[in-house]
Amino acid sequence: LPGGGAVRNFLHVDDAARLMVAAGDRGLQGLFPVCHPESESYRSIAAAAYDVFSRGGRVEIAAEKEAFREVRYPDSTHSFTAIGLLPEIPMRRGLAMIRERGHAHAFGPLDAE
Repeated sequence: LPGGGAVRNFLHVDDAARLMVAAGDRGLQGLFPVCHPESESYRSIAAAAYDVFSRGGRVEIAAEKEAFREVRYPDSTHSFTAIGLLPEIPMRRGLAMIRERGHAHAFGPLDAE
């Protein structure tokens, strides 16, 4: 991985679907930015994956790669209030769902850029 601790934000597709259906059920119109309430660095995501899958391996920081840049994510508080729901699936749970459903084989070695 490149160095740096910039965070990223991932919303599980099941949460996204629940939020969209709930917004439709409420008759909401307009733009409602939705990001997961928890943002994480790729390093912490990798550490969680190593823990969840218990398959060995390690994170290597590639000094020759440019560090991840900071990203600003919109505040989703207003959207969650309007929709009446919050995301329920944090990253670690999403990884565990991949393991439990037997989909890990679909993910090969990754080299994040």
